[in-house]
Amino acid sequence: MRFAKRFLSFAELPEETAFRRSYTMYDRGELLGLIDPDLAGTVDDVLTEHADVYEDNALDDFVNRMCLGDARMFLPGLNLAYTDRSSMAASTEVRVPYVDVEVVRAAFAFPGDRKIAGRQGKAVLKEAATSVLPRRSCTGPRACSARRCGPG
Repeated sequence: MRFAKRFLSFAELPEETAFRRSYTMYDRGELLGLIDPDLAGTVDDVLTEHADVYEDNALDDFVNRMCLGDARMFLPGLNLAYTDRSSMAASTEVRVPYVDVEVVRAAFAFPGDRKIAGRQGKAVLKEAATSVLPRRSCTGPRACSARRCGPG
C-alpha cells in the first residue's frame, strides 16, 4: 500500500521527473531539508545532470528513454561497479548484465511499446534476434533458435 501511494504521488509529474522519483527516496525539497544548506547547489547539479542524461537523445518513446537513463546512470555507476566489488570481497561468482554493443544497439532499436506489451521475455528476445540483430551475433555453441538466425 505504501508503494502504491508513493507511485501515485509522482504519476502526474513530467516524464523525466516521474522517472527520477520512481527510484529516488526524496524529492528536491526533502533533500534540501536533509543536507547542509551550503550543498544546495550540488543537489541542483545532480538533478540537472539527470535531466540532461535523460533528454539528450533522439529516442521517441518513454520506455527506451528510461532504459537508456538506467543504462547510462545506474548500470555503470552502481550495478557493475558495486556488483564487481562486493562479489570479489565475498569471494562469490556473480553474473553481471550482458552489455555487448550489438545487443545494446538491438535493445534500443526495438520499440518501447513492444517491451511492455505483456509478452514474455523470450518471445520479445526471439523477435529482436530475428529482426534486428545481425546473423553473426547469434552464432556459437548454443546458437540462436530463431528462424533467420543461426550458425554461419
